[in-house]
Amino acid sequence: MKKIFDIYPQMECYHDSSITKKRFVPYAMMSSEKNYENECIKTCNRGFRVSSNGSDIFSVDQLAKYDSINIVVGGSTVFGVGASNNQNTIPSLLIEKTNSIWLNLGIRAGNSFSEYIHLINLLHMTKKIDNIIFLSGLNDLYLSFLYNNVSEFDPGFFPDFSKSSKITLLKKIFDFFSFKHLNNNSNLLENKLLNTDKILENYKNKYKRNFQLISSLETVYNCKIIFILQPFISWSNKILSENEIKVFKELEKLQQGSEWSKIKDLIGQKYLYEKIDVFFQFLSNKYNIKYLDSNKIFSNIKSDCFVDSVHLNDNANKLITELILNEKDN
Repeated sequence: MKKIFDIYPQMECYHDSSITKKRFVPYAMMSSEKNYENECIKTCNRGFRVSSNGSDIFSVDQLAKYDSINIVVGGSTVFGVGASNNQNTIPSLLIEKTNSIWLNLGIRAGNSFSEYIHLINLLHMTKKIDNIIFLSGLNDLYLSFLYNNVSEFDPGFFPDFSKSSKITLLKKIFDFFSFKHLNNNSNLLENKLLNTDKILENYKNKYKRNFQLISSLETVYNCKIIFILQPFISWSNKILSENEIKVFKELEKLQQGSEWSKIKDLIGQKYLYEKIDVFFQFLSNKYNIKYLDSNKIFSNIKSDCFVDSVHLNDNANKLITELILNEKDN
């Protein structure tokens, strides 16, 4: 990883053993460490990353005190993996541009349902919500390929705990997030006999449910909701920078043989991406929820944006921020 850290020094902060450990929380599965702080990351006492405009800090644990808020919901991209500091996450950049409060409800290694549960657990404490932005869509697709989705609840980023009862629940969770585990596990592709159409159908069913749920929030809280399909390097037409090429080559070596390496090639296929885009357009029309595809904004961009296949640096976070602001202005 040293070669990657030499190119993107901030990534060492995100691989710190303290922040990569996950807390198991009821109903929502995962959350980050509470009150964690290093040179580029700070979390509140609920485990969410704070937002900042440079002079003021805004945190989820203080949301009951704010007269009006905006919320960005999602996974590690929203959390800001790849950002150089708290000020360069998407919620923080929105604070700077709009002079209003944007709270970061990004959770690392979550799925869309756990993201939603984290959100609704807090909404009753708010006074007024103006906007809720969902930036998501990729983790569920990966997990749909990774597992045979026959359980009654969405799978998360950890193995089936029932298969190895001798190991404690927390140890299984923590072990799964170690890089060593990623490379050495060879038994997770339980659904390898399922065809892509069946996997895609499982994925679509999750978001049919999700859009029905989030559309109700717009009515109850009288707020505007936008769903944004998060960026994935294989779905964008980005021109890779010299740094990105170096990092991706290094990651290919490190991830060789891992489940992510195998599945990344499957979900990166253009025809699958096009089907997903069309599907979200359909849901957008059906539930009257604005849908944006962030992959389109990277077309022909030559500067550094991706620190890996799914995580963004400050430049890319600014592009996502502009996408949101342009939609809000319209």
